[in-house]
Amino acid sequence: MATSTKTLVLIFQNQGGEKVRFNIDNAREDIGDDEVKTAMETLIAKNIFDTKKGDLVQISGAEVITKSVEEFIVK
Repeated sequence: MATSTKTLVLIFQNQGGEKVRFNIDNAREDIGDDEVKTAMETLIAKNIFDTKKGDLVQISGAEVITKSVEEFIVK
């Protein structure tokens, strides 16, 4: 039996110039560019995350990773 999951990855840059990634499991199938961008802009504006190299300052990118697992029946 095969199962598939989608993970939304939000990629930011912090004050120190490092990339910071947030993985969100079970992303909706119909999520779009505008929704993701708005959510990322809100996270930066609300300044709710602190990293070792300072606050999040800009969007670097976003992606959806699809993982498919097919199990073998071996018992």
